[in-house]
Amino acid sequence: MSEAELRSAVRFVAKANTGKVDGTCADNLDFGGEKIIVYAYEKGSFNKSTEMQAQGESQLQFKNAVTSATVNGQGEYTLAFLEEGDYELHFIGYEDTDNDGKLDVKGELQLELLTNLGLNLNNLNVDANASISISVQVIGILP
Repeated sequence: MSEAELRSAVRFVAKANTGKVDGTCADNLDFGGEKIIVYAYEKGSFNKSTEMQAQGESQLQFKNAVTSATVNGQGEYTLAFLEEGDYELHFIGYEDTDNDGKLDVKGELQLELLTNLGLNLNNLNVDANASISISVQVIGILP
């Protein structure tokens, strides 16, 4: 990673002004591939075609995300230290499609909310000291 990319990737926040989003992601039909990562973006800032393309000297994808988390083996994730504000979440599946030992983007996952049915993954309001729990089930994949 270049120095400029590292500088733009580091973020400092006052813990007292942050909240978190956590939950589960069930992928019973294995649409997500070998790994699922959930990315948080400021509402309205996600551009799928730009974010899925390698950018900059280090060829980073999803470089404009505020934060991200890997969905663990039990299907759990936590997006911590989100500053108060409006966010959207995007779940991306990864797979080693060319057997080179590196995971490649498989696609954005289509989801069904299992809890908090009144929430919208493209319009989440995070308040300071708040915790939002969101459980989803993968129902498909978009290339």
